Amino acid sequence: MLCGNRGLTVEIIKGMPTFSFLKEIEGREVVKEEKGFAICNQHGKYDCILQTLKNGEVINSECPECVREREEAEKQKEQERQKQKERERIAKNIQEGNIEIDYQGLTFDDYRAETEQQKRALEAVYNLIKGQKKKVVLLGETGLGKTMLGSLAVKYMGGKIYRMYDIATMIRQSYSYNAKKTELEIVEELSSIPLWVVDEIGKVGNSEAVRNWFSAIIDKRHTRKLPLILAGNLHFKSTCKHQGGCSECFENYFGNDVLSRLSQDTTIVVMKGKDNRNLKNFDLYN
Repeated sequence: MLCGNRGLTVEIIKGMPTFSFLKEIEGREVVKEEKGFAICNQHGKYDCILQTLKNGEVINSECPECVREREEAEKQKEQERQKQKERERIAKNIQEGNIEIDYQGLTFDDYRAETEQQKRALEAVYNLIKGQKKKVVLLGETGLGKTMLGSLAVKYMGGKIYRMYDIATMIRQSYSYNAKKTELEIVEELSSIPLWVVDEIGKVGNSEAVRNWFSAIIDKRHTRKLPLILAGNLHFKSTCKHQGGCSECFENYFGNDVLSRLSQDTTIVVMKGKDNRNLKNFDLYN
């Protein structure tokens, strides 16, 4: 006996109990339903449900192995579509994130976490990306990977990374009569982007103007629960060589309102280790 819609050989097993399959196929009434076997050209014999339509046509349920293979192929296609979508998203983040070219092609696997502090810094940024923390402060000397970690966070989360000097320059330029953006527009943009990374904090003097716009941005981002990374060479008063602290003490650089915000939902890591940039240059010539 040949199956009406597939041209497959089928065998009806008489007297076997049946169960409900479909009562209508493409609007055609099913008059009889039986268990049987069909032969798939690819996978051989398989159990199936045979349905006889009112016009005498027999329809058999599809080969389960064919169904599985088709679903697996669709699953793989969907996975590839999602991977391509993620690649496009990351490419857009790189294009819009102000990431330096040296860091654009890197991943977290390229980060050399050689000390416990560097491992903690890496974990802190991971937790930020996963949404477990909202603020990360990375302090330490140059060459320990602070800029790299901040750039990678922007690469995967979106947003922008700026040096403190760049932001201060943008703010100053907004005072010009032909400026493209006002100070308020810059502050609102930095208060709204998915992730704001500020690198080289401490490289710009903590004037009242700097404290004011910095405080406004951090306050808005805190209220909106938007993530933030601060990175720089500042140190804490407890480790300062000067009695009473100095201008490079973390506590002296920011106003009390900023320090209050940073005391909430923040991971602070003081990084120590070798300057990887100096080490890299040394390897080139020795």
